[in-house]
Amino acid sequence: AKEQDVLFAFSNSGSNKELLDNIKLAKEYGVKIISITNNKKSPIASYSDISFISYGEEYMFRSEAMESRLSTLMITDWLYMSVALKRKNEYLENINEIRKVIATKRL
Repeated sequence: AKEQDVLFAFSNSGSNKELLDNIKLAKEYGVKIISITNNKKSPIASYSDISFISYGEEYMFRSEAMESRLSTLMITDWLYMSVALKRKNEYLENINEIRKVIATKRL
């Protein structure tokens, strides 16, 4: 792992065993962990270097969990835009490359 490597972990409950195992493994290699979860006292939040707490009820069916999904999306979008603004030139180059590739796929 490199010093700048980061693992983003998303879990509403913050208690997903498989995800937690992957976080522990990444930590062994010195990877920084950023999590987004609804539970600030969860195992995933406690293993994270930075943990963002999203808002929303935990529901039985995914389609009912609109609050938590939108909250997580908002945090993710904020993180993405923060990095894009910090690395503006690199971001713009990447966006232009993506546009070129997409343009070749259009009729």
